[in-house]
Amino acid sequence: MDRREFLEANAAAIAAGLWPRRDSAVLQTSPRVGYHLRYDADAPGRVIVTITPPPSPGPADLVMPRAIPMGYGVAPYDQFVDGVRAWSPSGELLPEARRVGPRWRLGRDGTTIARVRYVVDVRRMEEQLHAASDASKARDGYLGLLGYSVLGYLEGQETLPVRIDFRGPVGWPVFCTLAPGSQPWPGPQAVTAPDYYAAADSQILMGPGMQVRQLAGTRPLFLAGYAEGPADLEIEGAQIEEAFKLVVEWFGGAPFPHYSAIVEYLRPISTEHRYGFSMEHLDSSTYTLDRARALNRRSTPQDRERNRFNYAHHITHAWIPKRVYGEGYYPFRWEVPPVIDTIWFAEGFGRWIATDALATGLLASGRIAYRSSRLAEFEQTLAGLPGLFRTIPLVSLSRSASTQYSEDFRLGQALFCRGALMAEEVETAIRGGSGGQRGLREAIHALVQWGTRERRGFKVDELPRLITGAVGVDVGPTFAKWLA
Repeated sequence: MDRREFLEANAAAIAAGLWPRRDSAVLQTSPRVGYHLRYDADAPGRVIVTITPPPSPGPADLVMPRAIPMGYGVAPYDQFVDGVRAWSPSGELLPEARRVGPRWRLGRDGTTIARVRYVVDVRRMEEQLHAASDASKARDGYLGLLGYSVLGYLEGQETLPVRIDFRGPVGWPVFCTLAPGSQPWPGPQAVTAPDYYAAADSQILMGPGMQVRQLAGTRPLFLAGYAEGPADLEIEGAQIEEAFKLVVEWFGGAPFPHYSAIVEYLRPISTEHRYGFSMEHLDSSTYTLDRARALNRRSTPQDRERNRFNYAHHITHAWIPKRVYGEGYYPFRWEVPPVIDTIWFAEGFGRWIATDALATGLLASGRIAYRSSRLAEFEQTLAGLPGLFRTIPLVSLSRSASTQYSEDFRLGQALFCRGALMAEEVETAIRGGSGGQRGLREAIHALVQWGTRERRGFKVDELPRLITGAVGVDVGPTFAKWLA
């Protein structure tokens, strides 16, 4: 797709002002840590990253993530980094040394680090990380970056505010989930984030192969897509719109100012690569799929419902566990995947919420059938697993899945199925104990408020007490049964 074709494909978005020529409020902001990302046409697949920290006495460690928030595994992004360099304010090249783990020691005693630069080989990353949802992408006319795969940090500066500016080949449009309504097209731009976590949890897309649409939503809602097949983004957008609307209505509002869905339909690199997993973020979600799954005019109602539920499930994660979570989710450890006891809550209760939100949006005549069919799917999936996965205590299963959720997806399936069926029993207990006046929805609303207020993860034994206190019905026996 050339520049003219891009303009035609995205005429509505440009006319709506999604790419204004300049956003002075953003460009004049001066956060304390600066990142500059450069992608040149003469070096395809390689992204140059420059960090300009506040005055930082050396030595200091540059750290690249090896773990992804809610990734439940290891993603060794440091393996795709080379050319690490650091300079003093006077331009002196400072010493650097690779350390054990995803670290580089920069500078020396008595010097100040003014600038750090390194190169990320995105093409090699996509080739070597077989979990496609963990890798950034560099295809012809398209660059899709997961923030944590290219942004490192100087240890100790993770809580400082961040400014990111980026430059691609001449004429390439840019989209960033941190400020999806404020980017210019084409040309350099800058966005801000309150801290490293928010910056790393964002996505940056660029290239004439990208398509962007603003969708209807109670918050500004965007679809940014790239497809190597017959995908119809109008159909995809309709599924995202409905899923977003119903999930936001279920929660009674949204905790973010805007939301972006990044959809990639790709030609598989090899038979060893796994496509189909999606990932959630603070105010966005990414869907990296085999192009054979793309929706188009020939897609069946079942195909559309499969995608709609996937969207609803991952949009739900913007609340659970991004805003209310068990111990281990936050503060996040970027070098080592945390061991988490409550994946069954994040994934299982998250799927139950998506089910309830979509069912609530259906006509009364179809709601019961939709709920029962979805719950039956969880039961059938669980029944098809070896008995071991049905009997291991949920906390133990969650700890194992903390690093192997998708590597052995039986762990993931057992956790989200058992968690969703547990949520349904909690719902039944609350309905019965309150005479139908309250349900799990009211309990989740209270949990979100608790998480916002307390800013910490709950302990496993706290959760039933928090729910009981919110709805006035003792759910302890139900939790005891499922956690045993």
